Amino acid sequence: MLFPLKYVAHTVENLHSYVEHTILEVCCKPNGSFSVDKLHPNFQAIVEEVAQNDNDYLKKPIKVIYNICKKLDASQLQKLRDAFTANNAIEELCKGETSPVLYDDINKIDKRLSSILKQWGKDLYNHVLILTSYSSRNGELKDYYKEFMRQNSKGICPFCGLNDLKSDLLSKRDAYDHFLPKDKYPFNTVNFHNLIPICNTCNSSYKGAKDPINKGTNRAFYPFSTTNPIFEITIKITSLDFNNPKNNIVDIGFASTQPSEVDAWRATYGIDERYNDKCRSDDAQYWIDQVLELKNYGFDILEYFPTYIANRKRMPHLEKNFLRIPFLEECMTIGIF
Repeated sequence: MLFPLKYVAHTVENLHSYVEHTILEVCCKPNGSFSVDKLHPNFQAIVEEVAQNDNDYLKKPIKVIYNICKKLDASQLQKLRDAFTANNAIEELCKGETSPVLYDDINKIDKRLSSILKQWGKDLYNHVLILTSYSSRNGELKDYYKEFMRQNSKGICPFCGLNDLKSDLLSKRDAYDHFLPKDKYPFNTVNFHNLIPICNTCNSSYKGAKDPINKGTNRAFYPFSTTNPIFEITIKITSLDFNNPKNNIVDIGFASTQPSEVDAWRATYGIDERYNDKCRSDDAQYWIDQVLELKNYGFDILEYFPTYIANRKRMPHLEKNFLRIPFLEECMTIGIF
């Protein structure tokens, strides 16, 4: 990850609070028959309204979960509570400080419960968030996206740095990615600490359902960290073809004190091949041509090059400078300039 994002609070995330109350205070503390008045006060009317629809994404599955939990013993209920807490500690999971709980683990408690929770988690994100019964009371996802992008205004995908993200001025938005995939981890499908706007190439072409923490065996960059990732991109050029840059032979390397996080990022988003591809593209040739053109403006390239690089280091995420800089520095090293 090239840079962290700023977390933005919004009323649309209330759904996660309602889910938290439902699991921890209702289903994990079953007492008598299920009734909607056991739910969070602000959730009750939403649940009743959605129950009138052809597809009941709330009352029916919650009741099923509650009734299954009534049959569980105290130890099993505690495991569910612990699972909810662990899987929503997204930063701690990324740092390897907490062990995640998988649907496979819920299977060992009750297979039907695992199945119901998985479908319910998907329905919460895919349907409930956008239902009028919910959005009229808590805001719409599109409005949250706009506010998020106003406060995260770089306009660049933080996971690759190669593609733009749609800004708050546009009528369309980029998709949210479940950083920890919703098919593996219960209870966090509407936790916005686990929902990240991401470019389509990163989301659909590369990440898909990949798990950055690999069931807790990897550490990964936390997308909303308050500190920047620590690594340096290095480039080694074996040969350049000025007529056809696709024939360039380039090796991309990463020097870091956070090797696990960097490796997880590289593997999840196909970073090595994508950066290599960019260094074998017309963009790379353009980077070289821009430096060579300095001669036409009376600059001595050897003298001005440090200033040229320093100017771009001030804006590393614009015009792919984070990749352009090590590429051009290597060009200087091998005598292209």
